[in-house]
Amino acid sequence: ESMAYNDDSVLARLSSLNESHDSIATAAQWIMFHRRHADRTVQLWMQRLKDSSSTKRLSLVYLANEVVQQSRIRHKEDFVIAFSPIVAEASSIAYKGAPAEIQAKLRRVIDVWKDRSIFEAPIQRAIEARLDELDKARGAPKSGFSGSPFGSSSVPSEFSPLIAAHQKTVKLSGPLQTTISSANQEYDKQMDPNVAVP
Repeated sequence: ESMAYNDDSVLARLSSLNESHDSIATAAQWIMFHRRHADRTVQLWMQRLKDSSSTKRLSLVYLANEVVQQSRIRHKEDFVIAFSPIVAEASSIAYKGAPAEIQAKLRRVIDVWKDRSIFEAPIQRAIEARLDELDKARGAPKSGFSGSPFGSSSVPSEFSPLIAAHQKTVKLSGPLQTTISSANQEYDKQMDPNVAVP
């Protein structure tokens, strides 16, 4: 398999990717070897992400994770810089409509980015905000649910960080994740300002 860099060779690497660490590490190594093409690689990665199934999207996020973490370790910022403008949108694409166990795995990756300060704080906050929005949208009940704690029809924006902080404290990693995400959905129902009070 040729080491030459072109769109086809990048797309071939992305297509043959699976969740195994070997597969991800091998692809990451090749991508980083060609890091002067970081911008183009990230464009192609994003294109492939949009066209993929949830499972495949998870592998692509694992690949991005491997690449940005290795970049940080080696003090080669090319990929961190290339991913920064699109990573919030990409995370949201991967997360939206994915099964709960895939969402939990994506959340774990994003928690690691936070713990290791992989992305600048505003980028990290943007990623988390996009996912919290999707959780809220999914948690919104279809029926009219009474008891909105806010008199007004929308939550004042200064409350959003408090609600997000609450959700973060409630979320733990590990096997509790599913229990917790249903607890979060309950909480979202209670807190959801968009639901009409009968």
